[in-house]
Amino acid sequence: MPFNSIKLITTILIAIALCGCSGVSQEDITSELKFWGGYKYGDTYTLRENIFLLNIILDGQTYYALSPEGGFKKIDRYYSVPMSIKDYKDGHIAKNTVTGRYYQARTEVIDFVKKGTSIECVKLLKKLSKSWFFGETARIVVFAKIIDGPHAGLEVDLSDISKIRVVDDIKINWPNDNLLILNKTTP
Repeated sequence: MPFNSIKLITTILIAIALCGCSGVSQEDITSELKFWGGYKYGDTYTLRENIFLLNIILDGQTYYALSPEGGFKKIDRYYSVPMSIKDYKDGHIAKNTVTGRYYQARTEVIDFVKKGTSIECVKLLKKLSKSWFFGETARIVVFAKIIDGPHAGLEVDLSDISKIRVVDDIKINWPNDNLLILNKTTP
């Protein structure tokens, strides 16, 4: 087989492995109690710190997320953020950015949500990523509604302000006590 044919076939196989037979889907599982982890539908929390409000574009979906400053020690960070609120205010975003696990997501800092702001847990999604090459992964995402302040009414992903525990090979969210204070729990 000529060298050019081998090169062409190899290129096609690599492209199929990396891009082909893959997809992302999500399912609303708000009613499935076992996936709420340490959260409950209707629970309200108060933010202990100023937290970045992000606009995320990933896999053709646009949503909002909360994420602590880059200087906050977080192993399971999903989204990229500036090192501090001060860096954000001073315009030093590009050179002082902490990269999250979803580095390929388009992440835009919209503002920050102030310490003392209340949020209410309102939705639970199961996100599935399927790839012929990498297999299938599932992740549970808790969404909360911002109750007060200038961003009241926005639904936000709590992944970066949560702790992650793996249960039956699925990543489940638990409130991070360093960032959230429980106000009211639902029976």
